[in-house]
Amino acid sequence: MESDNVKIKTFIKSPVILEAFPKTLSRPSNGKSFGGSTFEQIQSALSSRSMAVEFVNYMETDLTGYQLSLDYGSVKKSAPTTVSSQTAQVATFEPDK
Repeated sequence: MESDNVKIKTFIKSPVILEAFPKTLSRPSNGKSFGGSTFEQIQSALSSRSMAVEFVNYMETDLTGYQLSLDYGSVKKSAPTTVSSQTAQVATFEPDK
């Protein structure tokens, strides 16, 4: 029989790298903000000085009340106020002229 200490040591010996962890999960579906496009299509349609931000919610609960602070100019397509459970949303920004 394996003790809890052995289980803990085994887990510590093989930690999950945080950046790789989302890749082990199923990709959430794109929300309404994508308008039927992919993130790559939206990003490639922007000018070279604009920026697209993708919000991906892997949780089983809606993401609400978050704060987005970007010192990057004007909002072209607003960030969503809610990112529903298991969905992705997109917002775009362009630099001030």
